[in-house]
Amino acid sequence: MILLGKKPACFGRSVSLPPDPLPSLALLGQALLGLALLHGGGVLVGVFSFHLWSQSHSPEAEARGATFLALVVGNLVLALADASSTGGRLFAPHRKIYWIISAVAGVVLIAVLAVPLLADLFKVTPPDLPLLCLALAVAGLSGGWFRVARSLHGLSRRGWAKATRLAPS
Repeated sequence: MILLGKKPACFGRSVSLPPDPLPSLALLGQALLGLALLHGGGVLVGVFSFHLWSQSHSPEAEARGATFLALVVGNLVLALADASSTGGRLFAPHRKIYWIISAVAGVVLIAVLAVPLLADLFKVTPPDLPLLCLALAVAGLSGGWFRVARSLHGLSRRGWAKATRLAPS
């Protein structure tokens, strides 16, 4: 609630918090929150559509494995696209945490698809090569679509910073 500029109530009583330095400024403005929903909605729509399609074209466990792969990779692409909106190098030192998280997620993803015990637990099988490539393409497009659209429309960095800055609520 503090993120949206509201003070929480605890069992009907107001919690004593220090005064806000900028009382009219929420940590997450409505515009930024809407933009985040739009980004995440892109991954949701892309992966869900892919899942519906793959269920009718592949065995169920294989479709589930491909969808799981698309969901994980799509969210990693989305995180990288959002982080790279400020510019800079892909392997800059400040992105070390992202690459560590990506490596761990990749190891877990490979383990779930390759280790029979984990595959049985998740009820997935590794997708065949064409479905794997399609899952990766869907992940890339659904996670990075906004970055591509922004580049195509030529929204400058200054305009982007202005659109996503903290807004009064």
